[in-house]
Amino acid sequence: MVKMMVAIERQNLLQIAEDKNFLNSDADLDSFIDGLETALIISMLVEDDTNEFMHPGETPQGIRKFTLGGE
Repeated sequence: MVKMMVAIERQNLLQIAEDKNFLNSDADLDSFIDGLETALIISMLVEDDTNEFMHPGETPQGIRKFTLGGE
């Protein structure tokens, strides 16, 4: 009976550890996605600020961008 209780207790502890690892992985993924979205927004804002002082179709280095419309 004691061996059976120890086995059940060990199984419960392993399940708790597995659940904790799963939650940590999920939280890490959510944090990564939030950071990626923030970086994308910042990148778009910086690009908008940079493009404000350029002629349409030019990059910050002054090289013409090629568009599908042939402009």
